[in-house]
Amino acid sequence: MEGLPFKTRQRYFLLLTIAFVIIAPLLVLYASGYRLSRNFELIKTGGIYVEVPISGASFYLNDELKGSGSLFQRNFFIQNLIPGTYTVRIDREGFQDWRKTFTILPTFIANGRALLLPLNSERVAVPRFIVGATATGTTQHLLINSEYQNAIPYFSNSKLNVSTFPLGATTTILYNNASTTVRDQGDIGLWQDKKGFLHAWWLGDEDRYPYFFCDINKCTRDILVVSGGGTIGHFDFLPDNNQFVIIEWPDGVFVTELDTRSPQNIQSLYPVPGATFRVINQDIFILDGGQLFRISL
Repeated sequence: MEGLPFKTRQRYFLLLTIAFVIIAPLLVLYASGYRLSRNFELIKTGGIYVEVPISGASFYLNDELKGSGSLFQRNFFIQNLIPGTYTVRIDREGFQDWRKTFTILPTFIANGRALLLPLNSERVAVPRFIVGATATGTTQHLLINSEYQNAIPYFSNSKLNVSTFPLGATTTILYNNASTTVRDQGDIGLWQDKKGFLHAWWLGDEDRYPYFFCDINKCTRDILVVSGGGTIGHFDFLPDNNQFVIIEWPDGVFVTELDTRSPQNIQSLYPVPGATFRVINQDIFILDGGQLFRISL
């Protein structure tokens, strides 16, 4: 079989060399996170990382399914996003879904933590009395339920007086503007101003701000979590998580997030008008009229 003529081989070699010279830099730029914009300009990309508290959730980017979590990989990370605005939705059957709009900048990874509460939280009734029996078991009588007896006094005071204020804020600011209800957990404090608005205050070092205390331009120690003075009753952190806050409103008990980027998610915990709650030893108790419940999430 006769080979290609020398000049033909030269032309092929030259064409392949030109293609390599053109394509190789593009591959390097692509691997480095560069993409072509709509104006055919090379721009650096960013990404989104979302922590998810449960397995089996689905991740949607701009309403397009991008993947589902597993038992060993619950969180989601998507990279190589051209700078712009993206909408994320996390959902799972039996749970309230979570949505957030992210602004992506070059070389920037936007963070989020999904709030996923059950559609129907497990409620365990805590009766005032329980049935007891004598040692022989022949006679039954009513006994005061110690769990009920220990929990009820927490509901008698909606405000807890504190002798010291969070270290990250001056006592002048808090003394002049805060109510006597102050909560702190993990370097974050919750407090109400004179108007009844709910704030979160970063108590830690300035070089350790959580992402939800920062916007694109700067970080701040104080963020307004909920406005609408006069409508907020009791409030406290969700147990073992200082990114979410339980709030008593006139129409029930709900959970919101400190991340105030749009939309700020608010999910129902016990949506019954007049109900209130307390967090006692990391357990959530609901008092609805004369009925006491312990909530399991």
